[in-house]
Amino acid sequence: MKKKLTLPARSCRFTFCLFLLVIVSGQGLFAQSSANNNGHLFSISDSLKSPLRLTIDKQGIVYVTDAFQKCITKYDGSGNYLETIYPGGSPVLVAVSNNNQLVVSDNNHGNLVTVNPNGKPNKIYSSCIYPSDAAFDGNNKLYVVDSKRKQVIVMDLSGNEIKIIGDGILVYPTGIAYDKKNSRILVAEHGGITSGKTANDLNTRVLAFDLQGNLLGTFGEFGYEDGQFTRIQGLAVDDWGRIYVVDNYQATISVFNEDGDFITRFSEFGNKPGQLNSPMDIAIDSRNRIWISSMNTGSLEVFSAREIGLDGSGEILPVNSELLQNYPNPFRDGTWIPFILADDQEVTINIYNVKGTLVRTFEAGLRIKGKYTENGRAVFWDGNNADGQAAGNGIYFYELKLNNLRKVRRMVLLN
Repeated sequence: MKKKLTLPARSCRFTFCLFLLVIVSGQGLFAQSSANNNGHLFSISDSLKSPLRLTIDKQGIVYVTDAFQKCITKYDGSGNYLETIYPGGSPVLVAVSNNNQLVVSDNNHGNLVTVNPNGKPNKIYSSCIYPSDAAFDGNNKLYVVDSKRKQVIVMDLSGNEIKIIGDGILVYPTGIAYDKKNSRILVAEHGGITSGKTANDLNTRVLAFDLQGNLLGTFGEFGYEDGQFTRIQGLAVDDWGRIYVVDNYQATISVFNEDGDFITRFSEFGNKPGQLNSPMDIAIDSRNRIWISSMNTGSLEVFSAREIGLDGSGEILPVNSELLQNYPNPFRDGTWIPFILADDQEVTINIYNVKGTLVRTFEAGLRIKGKYTENGRAVFWDGNNADGQAAGNGIYFYELKLNNLRKVRRMVLLN
């Protein structure tokens, strides 16, 4: 992490019991909707019953494990069904290497297997107890979260164990993701089972390790507010280092910047397209689309990162257009008038005196969605009227005029 973080300080559709993937009656009671809820693109339910983990290869092929059907289902980037693979056992995790080698778990026996193009499995590792998730780094090393061993096992594609990460630190690890921007591994702590525990005993957090296994820091805690979690399952990191965390109980996706600062959260609990019921995992494709497995609706829900307010620069985009306070204020030698656009707009700024007389108009033209808050991007008023004469001392009003909106603020000119 770039700055010091806090260090370690429903009913189901079927009867399904996993030590890791805890599904309980009352699931989603604390689900919260978000203002950033308009980015849903499409849902996929073809050939799915109870999707768990998912991964996406470099060609955009999506692989999903299905707990009920004990298989892996493949889709193309448009959500079209391709095929079903039955690797044997009870697959939970699925990961794909940079050279498209598919690895899945057989959680009946704690094995990891590679899957050949014909679907035939080849066992490579048998020392896991409950492998719950896995991720490849940029060098095709495989990082496997074992919830019962409370470790991350690092191995090569032949199953040779290289190192152990998190021993003595991890309590109930579930999700894992490789952050290629910062060359580190992020591990999610689920929080565990509530029986006999208080909120203070629940480790719901995300831990960052370097590739040598050193703990860099953590963020997150138990709770229902922004930046808090009740139970964590899936984890993903996009190209800009933003961290996406799946809260299984609240049915929400929380987004953080690379330093662990909360940005936003989206989605809501429900059984309709675009809603989540017991979300389990998350992946982000090369088109900056967010794929989420919703186990109790038997679907994949796909969202646009841009449409939920996350653009390619890695900053949060505005949901509402706003007119901000001018600066400096009061002013003598000119002032900047900042504003924010929620969509592309023709922008006009009008200046009025206290009598309501128009003093100056700025036709800023077509501006794209974004923040116009810095010097050079905001509109500058030099304190002169339309004839180039200095306006007098006093109170003035400035108006942001858009196609569908008008907003007004007050400022003070001192000559």
